[in-house]
Amino acid sequence: MRITLVGTVPPYKGGISEFNTRLIKELQKEHEVQIISWKQHYPSVVMKEQTDKNIPPLEGAQFVLSYKNPFTWNKAANLAKAFKPDVIIIPWLTPLATPTYAPLLKLMKTKTNAKLIALCHNVLPHKKTVMDKPFSKIFFSLIDEAIVHCEQDKEVLMKLNSKIKIKKGFHPLYDKYILDKKPAVLNNLKGNVMLFFGFIRPYKGVFYLLDALYEVLKQLDVHLLLVGEAWDGVEHDIIHIIKESGMEKHVTFVMDYVPNEEVAAYFDRADVVVLPYTSGTQSGIIQTAYYFDKPVICTNVGGFSEVVKDGKTGYVVAPRNEKALAEAIIKFYKGNKKKEFSSNVKKEKVKYGWDTYVEILLSK
Repeated sequence: MRITLVGTVPPYKGGISEFNTRLIKELQKEHEVQIISWKQHYPSVVMKEQTDKNIPPLEGAQFVLSYKNPFTWNKAANLAKAFKPDVIIIPWLTPLATPTYAPLLKLMKTKTNAKLIALCHNVLPHKKTVMDKPFSKIFFSLIDEAIVHCEQDKEVLMKLNSKIKIKKGFHPLYDKYILDKKPAVLNNLKGNVMLFFGFIRPYKGVFYLLDALYEVLKQLDVHLLLVGEAWDGVEHDIIHIIKESGMEKHVTFVMDYVPNEEVAAYFDRADVVVLPYTSGTQSGIIQTAYYFDKPVICTNVGGFSEVVKDGKTGYVVAPRNEKALAEAIIKFYKGNKKKEFSSNVKKEKVKYGWDTYVEILLSK
């Protein structure tokens, strides 16, 4: 099969770029893959560009698309036309990109006979706008099929477009990381360590985690690794809370994007990964934790509870509830659940292979 993927790849950084890169690698095992990517993805009012000059561009990718240049949309469609794909995969991230995606997809439909598949990490975004639903309806009206990663997104998409064919998939394991480089901040960490990892944004619930940690420290000696690039100015409030509460000795705040060669070291050092999201549909961080056999304490949002088995591979608690989160952390450590839960994760994670995901994605 000939497959065109239109989406971000290195030097773009972040989970979506990593996902696309890993998906391409899996597709290339049995298929011929064309990669069409962006040189300018979003205007700054929608999302800041996440490129890194230290990351080499993905080999074979053609960086031609610009959100503000319609001539590049036609160029991308012509590239696809020349390639003659059977399938075009379009990762879907935000409805605010519809003014670019709609004409691009129409051109793709006109110039190729390919089936258009939307790969939905989130059908609707975390940060709501009045244009989300109308723009999403336009986008999905141009799509032949869509794959979603949780039941909640399947239901949302059915309400937006009852005619589209929807495939229920999952977020596969992020399985590319090896223990390569140990950051200096980990050298002196001892005892119990829990990890929050990933972009830090308001909906990630970090403030609830800090409040929970304050309660946990009344009963246990625990250290929090808070690791990720902060967005929307939340870093100032986080630093203020840590200092005002006197928790400086119990929190290591790594306020930066973590390169791939350092990722494994953070997960390797942690006993458990904590995701206190206030909203969401699914998370690549859970699948990264599972790859390293780490249990997860998370909130019951989106499809998190479909992956984290409460009382087996971690704990699932109500969102926006620092008391419940603190109780789960205390129960994990006082109950000595690390070994048991880790063993269960090893068994559970076999469901989430990339080969199975590709089989669902390309199924008729």
